[in-house]
Amino acid sequence: MTMATNPSNHSESAYQSLMAPLLAQTAWTSLTAEPTTGVTIVNGDGVVLYCNQQAAVILAGNDARPEDLIGRSALEWSTQAYLEERRELMRQIAADGKPRLLRTIWRGFQIYSWVQQIEPDEETNEPSGVFMYITRRVTGDPSAQHVQSPTVEVFESNVMRLGPLDVLSPRELEVLALLADGLTVKEVAARLHRSPKTIENHRNAIGKKLDACDRRSLLDMAQRAGLTIEDAQRRRV
Repeated sequence: MTMATNPSNHSESAYQSLMAPLLAQTAWTSLTAEPTTGVTIVNGDGVVLYCNQQAAVILAGNDARPEDLIGRSALEWSTQAYLEERRELMRQIAADGKPRLLRTIWRGFQIYSWVQQIEPDEETNEPSGVFMYITRRVTGDPSAQHVQSPTVEVFESNVMRLGPLDVLSPRELEVLALLADGLTVKEVAARLHRSPKTIENHRNAIGKKLDACDRRSLLDMAQRAGLTIEDAQRRRV
């Protein structure tokens, strides 16, 4: 005896088959066109297979275009240390299948990248060896905490490109990070085991090096980079 099939099930299935590709295309178009989001697809060797305009700007500068990066290795706009670190990250993701949230200071901006492996080939079920980075610049003020979650592992990049902050010494970076975090000169002095006078001298030197005549300008630079005291010891590239 053949059981009757609910016509509504056929309708729902047909609707899903029709809508799934359309929704996927709409989501992709919206993501890549969104002006604050960089989208980059790379292979395991760090060769860029695709990037949108915002990703080109974030990674290579305001004058960069997608065609400047596509088909080229990250070495052409970064360094060997940067590339090797990301290769290792992608190896970890491929091994356990878990995406990572990557934090980096790049060109003077704090950026967060959600990194995940693209789904395996449907026919072979083999890993694709291709990874997507969804990247945004995120200022270091308290509102930036929304990008982190206790359930998501954050991978802290140990290489950074500080942009205008690169003129500062590691100690000056520490002082600036603590001042931007809201500490007073006296509190910074206690934290770093230095005298308040020494911290004042550091603050004055920072202002001269960055050509910043007021405290607000200094703090804006530090917050744009999401600068932390730990960042002072990271490798500059």
